[in-house]
Amino acid sequence: MDNSKSEESSLLEFIGEGCFGKVAKCVNMNTNENTAIKILKDLLVALNALKGIGLL
Repeated sequence: MDNSKSEESSLLEFIGEGCFGKVAKCVNMNTNENTAIKILKDLLVALNALKGIGLL
């Protein structure tokens, strides 16, 4: 694999879930900092919703 984001972070636990996907608590393997990453269920649905409310 190349230098993808999945290789830079390690999943610790899922901390939330909503209509567009889940939020995971991760650790950045380069900096050892905790981060949060949103994992979208369906990118097209999320983009259309953001366009619909004027955020895109």
